[in-house]
Amino acid sequence: MNQYIVEPMTFDLVYNIMREMCIEYECILCLTDCCENSGAYISPNNIHIGEFVNCENMLVAFFHELGHHQSNKLFKRKTHFSKLSDEGMAWEIGFSIAYNLGFIWEYNSAPMKWARDQYKSYFNSEYNDLL
Repeated sequence: MNQYIVEPMTFDLVYNIMREMCIEYECILCLTDCCENSGAYISPNNIHIGEFVNCENMLVAFFHELGHHQSNKLFKRKTHFSKLSDEGMAWEIGFSIAYNLGFIWEYNSAPMKWARDQYKSYFNSEYNDLL
């Protein structure tokens, strides 16, 4: 298993993991207070992480944004069929990176439920329109 997985997960541990992953994947970690409601987003070569109440959700959000970063490197077109497909790809790539590092969240675990809820928020929105 992974050297990072310890109980309990702490914010200090999460920050260290995020910093190490940004070095490995050549991006910059930006901790910011600009995101409301535990937000995160990506800009060219930067992963922005807002304040989170739950450190495990913060880590999951980070891996999702890292998924966007890697998706942008893999797919030169920079376009997807829809925002929903773009988001789904980022979740899949991010969870694959996490899994390869030894982070395995069970389907019914709280972090996976949180991730699915975030993804579902795109289903009935303008972001689901075809691009």
